[in-house]
Amino acid sequence: MDFSAVVGFEKNKKGLRHSIESARLPHAQLFVSQENQSTLPLVFWMLNLLFSGDSKVSKLIHPDIHLLFPTPNTVGLSSKGLRSSDQLSNFRSAVVENPYLTYGQWISKNSSTGGSFTIRTEDTKEAIQKLHLKPVAGSYRVLVIWGVEFLKEQSANRLLKFVEEPPANTLILMTTQNERNVLETIRSRSQRVFVGPETKEVVKTALISLGLTEEQARLYSERSKGSVSWAMNQFQNKEQTNEFEKRFVSWVRSAFLARKNKGAVAELLEWAEGLAKLDRGVQREFLLFAIDQIRNSLLIQYRANDLVIQQELSDGFKIENFAPYVHHNNALDLVQSIEDSVSNLGTSANLKMLFSDLALQMTKLLHTPK
Repeated sequence: MDFSAVVGFEKNKKGLRHSIESARLPHAQLFVSQENQSTLPLVFWMLNLLFSGDSKVSKLIHPDIHLLFPTPNTVGLSSKGLRSSDQLSNFRSAVVENPYLTYGQWISKNSSTGGSFTIRTEDTKEAIQKLHLKPVAGSYRVLVIWGVEFLKEQSANRLLKFVEEPPANTLILMTTQNERNVLETIRSRSQRVFVGPETKEVVKTALISLGLTEEQARLYSERSKGSVSWAMNQFQNKEQTNEFEKRFVSWVRSAFLARKNKGAVAELLEWAEGLAKLDRGVQREFLLFAIDQIRNSLLIQYRANDLVIQQELSDGFKIENFAPYVHHNNALDLVQSIEDSVSNLGTSANLKMLFSDLALQMTKLLHTPK
């Protein structure tokens, strides 16, 4: 993709362009977005400008740009799992195929190898060493950390020392879709670039540039929630979305019955076991889907129905009938419990136990009185 032609991010582009043209670039920047929204196109748009349109930037092969990204912590290949260098070719291909790649999509592509995903200390150490070398084709050396929240604590501490005292003309560009999981000391030493949702028209234009027809782009931009990444994911995974609907409906219906029905408790545990068998990337995407349904229910509770695009899921499950059970006394706890499960997917937690606990929490929280 030609990153100079990236659609959207107009407010962010203006600020970044000014920083480059005035030679006042912060040495460490943290690009912050919502879940399911990729800031990678914006990062490489900036680098394309910084390196004067060098075509090697768009191909992700520029010798002065070094990449760090989460890889499977696979047991079996080696005691330390897959290195970033082992997956670099796959990562480049994935980004070229879909410049709006999200962490969940990347994890889904590689989850067959098993294990949690992380950025290891060895990879961080190697990348920092490269930044001490002289630039090959420009005046800057750049480290792009895609998913800084995936850094292990030791890796984050090593990076922190480098952020505090970087060599001259060195840039560290970090992205996150979950800022609260980023080490506070890294956040405080970085200039944050907050990337908000796009308009439907911008999303539509971006989708057309990615190959969708005008009708497809119109339909998916309406459902996009301001995210090109989310819209593309929905377009590419229609069958998966339908499966998510069925899984969510099954979970909620069993949770309602479980308080007085032992058979429903058994169904919940079976539901958790089924979810635990899925790839981690799919698990993550499902949990984010579930959070969306909680938020949609709350919107309907507060009579903001026009903000909810899809109000009926599979098997005749209407969000408006579910909405009265999501209110000010349990909505935050519902979302928090699911977000905690998302965070734990990156650890060595026992997934069957994790999802069993989550399934049973739904029963407790849905019966919380207003």
